[in-house]
Amino acid sequence: MEPRPEIRANPPTSRPRVILLTLAVAVLAMVPALFAYRCFLAAPRQLFAVLPHDRNAHYEFGTNLALDLLHKDCGHLLHDLDGARVWGILHGILVGLVQVMGGIDFRLAVLPSLAGWVLTAVMGFLLARRLAPEGGTLAGLVAVLFILASPAHHAFATDVMLESLGAFLSLLVVYCYVVTIQEPARKRGRFLGLALTLLFLLKSNYWTLMMIALVAAELARQPRVYWQVFQDVRRQIFQRSWFLAQVKQPLNYLLALVVASAMYVAVTGGGTVSLFGLRLSFHAGHNLIHLAYAILFLRFVKWWWQGGKNWVREQGETAWQIAGWHIWPVALWFLLPKRLGYFLWYISPADACNIHQPWTEGALSYWRWFAGEYHPALWCAILALVLVGIALLNWRRLRPGSGILFWLLLLAAFLTISHPLRKGRFLHSWVAMAWGGAGVGLAQCCYSRFSMRWPRARSCLAGATAGCLALLLVPGMFQPRAVPDGGPRFDLPSNLELTDAYLPYLADSRKTLILCNNVAMKQFARWTYLERYGNLHGTEIDVKGFGNDYLDNRKAFENWLKTTTCDTLVFIDIPQNSCFYVMDAHTDYNLVESLLQEQMVFHFYRKIELSQFGCAIYLWTREKS
Repeated sequence: MEPRPEIRANPPTSRPRVILLTLAVAVLAMVPALFAYRCFLAAPRQLFAVLPHDRNAHYEFGTNLALDLLHKDCGHLLHDLDGARVWGILHGILVGLVQVMGGIDFRLAVLPSLAGWVLTAVMGFLLARRLAPEGGTLAGLVAVLFILASPAHHAFATDVMLESLGAFLSLLVVYCYVVTIQEPARKRGRFLGLALTLLFLLKSNYWTLMMIALVAAELARQPRVYWQVFQDVRRQIFQRSWFLAQVKQPLNYLLALVVASAMYVAVTGGGTVSLFGLRLSFHAGHNLIHLAYAILFLRFVKWWWQGGKNWVREQGETAWQIAGWHIWPVALWFLLPKRLGYFLWYISPADACNIHQPWTEGALSYWRWFAGEYHPALWCAILALVLVGIALLNWRRLRPGSGILFWLLLLAAFLTISHPLRKGRFLHSWVAMAWGGAGVGLAQCCYSRFSMRWPRARSCLAGATAGCLALLLVPGMFQPRAVPDGGPRFDLPSNLELTDAYLPYLADSRKTLILCNNVAMKQFARWTYLERYGNLHGTEIDVKGFGNDYLDNRKAFENWLKTTTCDTLVFIDIPQNSCFYVMDAHTDYNLVESLLQEQMVFHFYRKIELSQFGCAIYLWTREKS
């Protein structure tokens, strides 16, 4: 292995100066953030212009947590937290706390995202400054300009989505990793572990991309060290005594049985098994996966107490801190019911609902989103890529830990494009890394070897370059921004026109069933009711057992009629020619309209015609005995 060339370090900078620079960047970032929030407050209802959108689920979760805390309902709080299985709990907790302090209002629910945008800019500044061997402040300012000028980052900053916090936490993880390498100390590993845990609790696919990049960067940074670790583990495992111990371990046989059963369910769709007079039904692998993990967890705990913790300590203080602040929290999280099954489903192609698209088509789509939604102009996107390329060509001159930046960009781009489910917002958590690299590349140009003889000229060149870039990018920071996947949509009518039409009629209702025939709007219907009435138990948003079979649907509705405590039913008819219609996977409730005509439990009492939107709402109330 060839020795690395001498790495030029940043000139010594006093800690107070770094703090002042960071505070200055935070204050500067707050100016466009406050402008964005003011533009949002001018037309906040336009944020909800697409019915089947993840923001409805995110806001409903945060609102549920807020009402649980306000009502001091611990049981319902635990129930809601347990229901967060696809996405993490961090964003919902922040949204809930904001609403506990300020009131149940979606205009306040965007504040965590707004803070995430500001913190993304701050962290982009600190990261680029850490990586550049010279001109760190220039590199950081360039990264800040790109982040604040990005239309998509501007739009998601006033949305109830996970993207802004995801970008901030991803940058935080990379920054903590770089600091841990450059300044090894006990607290550095602790901060890295905590940052990884927070990213995991926000969104698991962001965490997955980061973990893959960290592993690749570490293996490339010191391959001999990890090869030696691998050899030590191999020597301990491939021994006769180890194999004999596994043969004598009863949990291994139980684990093999559970794994085989899970594979059978995955391949065949499962079935029903009779055991000791009990009929056990297995049609999904969640419980089997959880049982297999629980067995592995028991084996892990046993290994830990029998010498595993000593082995981890031998790997260094950083490894020990990461184990305590990240490995154990994630392991315990997966021990909760169905967490591992949903995690594996979410990061796998199964989440794409059997969508198959060519890789080249994905690359072209993401290039369009990268250039059109994440940069104010095509020249800006090209400039960012050119500067990242310059930084990559000079990677040997960058400061220790810089490899993580390029590994993350390479692997994230490849994995994102390869996944069959493609959306522009999937760039959000890692595209800021490219802007950090662009800042480093520009600093490399201004502080190159050719300009070493003229230090004043270098400073003037750096200042002029940053000033010119600011003149081009700053005006765009103060323009209302919107992208198809995030932020307010001023070109579409607000979905709140629907709920404003029927919610006033539910004031005296004890419990209401709200159904829509052609569009998925369960979470939207739920949070709008919660925001107005604050009743956690006042709505139902589906009929259990409804699916694609006519007879099963009729039976499910009849069972619901016999058992429900609802006294009001709202049926929303959104035909395909309505401006609210969106083609999306949903439960088809069209049959309910005819079933209501046949039953005697509820009677029709009002039709609300929304002709300007091409839809109608039907209200039914329970017959009084």
